Amino acid sequence: VAIAMGATTEIFFSLMATPPDAGLSFGVVVAVVSVPLFLLATAVYVDECVDVGLDAADRPCFGLWRATITVAMKSVNPKIHTDHVEKILICMIEGIPIIFAIITIAMSTSLTYWYKDMFRGYCLGGLVFALLACVLYIGCHIFVGHNPKRDDLMACTYHAMRPLGVFKRVVRCGLDQSEESQPHWGRCVIYFFSG
Repeated sequence: VAIAMGATTEIFFSLMATPPDAGLSFGVVVAVVSVPLFLLATAVYVDECVDVGLDAADRPCFGLWRATITVAMKSVNPKIHTDHVEKILICMIEGIPIIFAIITIAMSTSLTYWYKDMFRGYCLGGLVFALLACVLYIGCHIFVGHNPKRDDLMACTYHAMRPLGVFKRVVRCGLDQSEESQPHWGRCVIYFFSG
């Protein structure tokens, strides 16, 4: 929220600080058009981030995230199941912060307080994971949410989801490619831009 509001305020004040004799330059037109679009995009992103955050604290942990990603990826590759998505999620949760911690220690100039750099890198890796997980969820949610069959399949998958770390496949929802209808990308794009 802070990044969204800061960037929007910066664009708005750069627009307001434009001298009156500058006329209608390309920068002014881009600023006028980009402020509402940036506000819309960040509002959608923040809303979905709140959904992912609440989903992470719910039981089962990341259940809606896993169900949405599974149904979206299943329509692309029928061999993907809920246990595969769960393994990828756990690798991302643990792997990205550890990789960032190692990189931060390796790039550190002072080896005396290496643990501070490791903790800083681990926190940065957690932030990067959260941003990537939200962007991935938004893309898959747009793909799944605007098709009633995929949306029903996602709801069924969510209700059959086990706790994180069990690695059980959801089979009773009929996760079958033959029941899947073709994606309506035009309608998805129209819904996305209409808010």
